[in-house]
Amino acid sequence: MNKNLSKVPQDILIVDDTLANLKVLSETLTNEGYEVRAVKSGQTALTAVQTMPPRLILLDIHMPEMNGYEVCQRLKANEATCNIPIIFLTASNEASDKVKAFESGGADYIAKPFQIEEVLARVKNQLGIQAAQAEIRQLNAALEEKVKERTKHLNQKINELEQTKKVLHDTFYDRLTDLPNRILFSKHLDQAVIRTKKNPHYGFALLFLECAWQGINQSGSQLVEHKLIVAIVKKILSSIREVDTLARIGNDKFIVLLPEIQNIYRTTYIAQQIHQQFTSPLSISQQQIEVSISIGIVLGTEEYQQPAHILRDAKFAAHQAQKLGRNHYCLFNSTQQSVSPG
Repeated sequence: MNKNLSKVPQDILIVDDTLANLKVLSETLTNEGYEVRAVKSGQTALTAVQTMPPRLILLDIHMPEMNGYEVCQRLKANEATCNIPIIFLTASNEASDKVKAFESGGADYIAKPFQIEEVLARVKNQLGIQAAQAEIRQLNAALEEKVKERTKHLNQKINELEQTKKVLHDTFYDRLTDLPNRILFSKHLDQAVIRTKKNPHYGFALLFLECAWQGINQSGSQLVEHKLIVAIVKKILSSIREVDTLARIGNDKFIVLLPEIQNIYRTTYIAQQIHQQFTSPLSISQQQIEVSISIGIVLGTEEYQQPAHILRDAKFAAHQAQKLGRNHYCLFNSTQQSVSPG
C-alpha cells in the first residue's frame, strides 16, 4: 500500500440515535487511533459529511425522521460523497434488511449488539479497501499521464519522420508529376550500368524525350502548362511497361529507362507507341495543344563505363531527331558515332 495513503487521518463518522452506541463505538475507535465524529440524526450526518467528508461512515439503519437507507441513498447520489464507504449498523437479523442495505449502497453491515473485534475488523477492512482503491486511482492517473507523455513523444517522432520522408521525397521526386527526378534516375541508371558490367548478356535502353508544344494562350498559361505536362506524363506512362522507369529531368524533358532489352526492335516499338499518343492535339482547359516529342535512343551495353556518357549520347540523339521534324526518334550508334533516324 502507498505509504502516503497510510499517513492520511482515518476520519470516521458514526451516526446513531442511541447515545450508548455512540459512546461505545467512539471510545473503541478512538482507542485504536482513529479520528471520530459522532452525530445522532440523519440530517445532521448529511450536514457533517458536506462540511468535511469522512473516510468511513458507520450508519444506524433505524432512526427517526430519516433512516439510514435514505441517508445512504442521498450520499451515493452525490458525486462528492458517493465513494465514501458506509457500514450499516442494524439490530435486525432479517435477510431482507441486509439485502436492502446493500441495494441502497452500503459496503458492509455490523449486527447489534456489537462485538468489538468484529467492529474493528470490518472498519479496518473497509478502510483498507478504500486505501487500495485510492492507490489504484493514483496509479491509473500516473499511468494515464505517462501514456500521454509517451503518446506526445511518439507523435513528435512520427511528425519528425513524416518531415524527413517529405524532405527525402522532395529530394528524389519531381513535385509536379511525382516522377523520379534526375538525382533518383541517376541511381537507377548507375545500377543498370553496374549490372551490365557483371552480366554481359544483360541489356537495357535509354530514351531521352524532348517535348515541344504550341497553342497555349497567355491567360493562365502557367497553370495550363502544368496540366499539359501532367497529361503528357499520363500518355507516356500508358505507352511503356510497368518495369520501365520514367523520370522528369527538366520542364519539357523526360527519360525512360527500359530494362531487360536485348535488341533495338522492342525499344523502337515503345518509341513508336509514345509517338502514337501525340498524333492528335491534347485538350487542356478548353485549349487544343499540339505536342511533339523528339526521342533519342541509346542501347546500354558493357561498352559504356560511365552512366553520364549514356545520358550524353541519348540527349545528342534526341537533338538529331528534333532536326528531322515533328515526332521522330533517332538511335545513337556508339560504334560509328552517328545517329540513325527512326
